[in-house]
Amino acid sequence: MKKIIMLGITVFALILTLTGCDNANAELSEAERHAQSTPTEDSRPLEGVFLDGVEMIVQDVSSSGLSFSFHNITDSEYLYGSDFSLSSLKNGSWEPVEPIIENWGFTSEGYDIMPNSTTDITPIDWQWLLGELPSGEYRIQKSVLFIRSPGDFDEYIVEAEFAIH
Repeated sequence: MKKIIMLGITVFALILTLTGCDNANAELSEAERHAQSTPTEDSRPLEGVFLDGVEMIVQDVSSSGLSFSFHNITDSEYLYGSDFSLSSLKNGSWEPVEPIIENWGFTSEGYDIMPNSTTDITPIDWQWLLGELPSGEYRIQKSVLFIRSPGDFDEYIVEAEFAIH
């Protein structure tokens, strides 16, 4: 009897997996419509495809951090984590802001960016990693994932420019 129940559960899971494939491809088409295929010519710490239709809104900027939210005008759901890249504008080009410590890393949470919505405001404190930054023009970049299934995803980049006074 246990073997029959396990076989039934396995077949049911397989059917669910296979029927979900068509829906995942439909979402991929939506994400691809919103993605730009080429980055601009300036140097970028994060390289990849830049996502159109998802905007990063920066506020509460200080020398030790900022707050941000994402505004998603697409019909697709995306995922982002705690990682970020920061660059400063020097002599007309973007230069990476170098960490002040060795052996660092980001945790791997996943936060949803729901379709046609704005996320909650999220603070970033970079003082532990980059120290207090001087006045200047900066750019923050975050990677955003479009996930079709576990291990099958596209990675995009969303960025925003800001000033520290």
